[in-house]
Amino acid sequence: MSSSQIRLIERASGNKFPAAPEGTVLFSSANAGWSGITVELHRIPPLELPEHYVEGHRLLVHMGKSARFEWHNSSRWRQAVLKPGDFCLQTHGELNTPRWKDNLEFLAIALDPAFVNQIFQDTKLPDAVRFQQRRGELDPAVARFALQACTSID
Repeated sequence: MSSSQIRLIERASGNKFPAAPEGTVLFSSANAGWSGITVELHRIPPLELPEHYVEGHRLLVHMGKSARFEWHNSSRWRQAVLKPGDFCLQTHGELNTPRWKDNLEFLAIALDPAFVNQIFQDTKLPDAVRFQQRRGELDPAVARFALQACTSID
């Protein structure tokens, strides 16, 4: 197991920290020579992360058994049961405070904002690319993509 190369930024201190605790990254593309994208498979026990900003655009696809997942949104906690193939999508710089009471196994895909801007360079505002936040949603295409990503890295 390796350390997570995907980073979060703690709101209170501004310090960066790994998106997954030591020993919970099952595999990573960090040494694959890819530019602008990092793909990791995380298996994390119950945990509550401190309030933080997402560094890079982020797609998380749940790969394990159903798990209770919560996040703080404005003034209250919201919850969902993540089933295999469900995903969460966040854009660079979003504030996030998640917690979960079950083991989570998910594919984490982090996209460097400059990489995304380059992809959208033919649009009117390539530097303003943002993703619509999603939590605990199912999209069969995303689920298939995650399975293919797992097999190509493993």
